[in-house]
Amino acid sequence: MTLKIKKIPLLIIISIYLTACGTANTKQTDLSGVDLNDGEKEWYEYELVMPSADFLEPQNFDEIQKNSSAIVIAKTNESLSERKSTVRNNETGHVETFYTDTTIEIIDILEQSSDSEISKGDKVSYREYYALREDNDREYILIYDNYTPLKKGSGYILVMTKSEENNELYYNEAWNLAKFNIDGTDPYDFLFDPQQSNSLSSNVNESLNGVQQIDKIQKAFSSYSVKKDGNSAYSLNQLFTDKMRFYQELEQKYSEKLNE
Repeated sequence: MTLKIKKIPLLIIISIYLTACGTANTKQTDLSGVDLNDGEKEWYEYELVMPSADFLEPQNFDEIQKNSSAIVIAKTNESLSERKSTVRNNETGHVETFYTDTTIEIIDILEQSSDSEISKGDKVSYREYYALREDNDREYILIYDNYTPLKKGSGYILVMTKSEENNELYYNEAWNLAKFNIDGTDPYDFLFDPQQSNSLSSNVNESLNGVQQIDKIQKAFSSYSVKKDGNSAYSLNQLFTDKMRFYQELEQKYSEKLNE
């Protein structure tokens, strides 16, 4: 199965952000024929339990890349409920750690180190920083601060590090800052502040095929932000700005490969 990757693709939200900041000649992502409402329950529609946690706070894309084993274009065909979630409690019965191992398909490889031996078409496990959990009649998602799950069927550039314990398991140290949706089908990968909606609405309407999608992004942002620790060192607005900047650095670095 081939994933359609657009030439030097720019995510919709990056385009929106740059327009709001007055940058001209920004490319638009063509969403014709893309169904963003595939019927699957979105992560933000669950009850969210969101603890804060320490994670890598890079200053640029090179800091994300330096300890990585591979930079790939990949997707998952698994829904949230089909992925393998693990939750571990401490001696007192409180949650100590949690994660989800998602099966991803490698569509292309932008770069990999000698310790990584993945090839196009391979399927490997990619560790995500959330867990879908059911306790009696309660269904909820544990999700670490500053992460959003991969969307089924969407294409991403993933900056991955190979696990030392499992050759078929990869993870990333920068969480949401090391994954970038590149086909315009995951509008939640870059979330914008709903307070910006007035200045962005005309461009968002054009890019996202109607106001319904704007509402979904705003709902996701609101659901996510109200559950964040108010003392979190990495605000959503800062996360958005840094991720947009890192993607531009990545795109410039691999422009030849992305143009193929």
